[in-house]
Amino acid sequence: MPSDKKVTITFARSALDNFDGTQEELDNFIQEITDLALSGNLLKNSEPVDMDRLAEDDPEAYETLMCVLNNQPIKEKRRLH
Repeated sequence: MPSDKKVTITFARSALDNFDGTQEELDNFIQEITDLALSGNLLKNSEPVDMDRLAEDDPEAYETLMCVLNNQPIKEKRRLH
């Protein structure tokens, strides 16, 4: 059951810079996150992240998350065109 508290969602600057999709898909993604937060399901359905395992299993995701958590710029992947 949603609470009467006002929920504010703030995305860190550049948090979605590497989103690979259309503007419409990005808007839908942001709306979905907002809806989950407002309903309380975002926290209810969340799971803790084992950072050591993430570093081992997905070093790129680990590096990106560490940059975000430490308020550092995300290193961009080199893309060949």
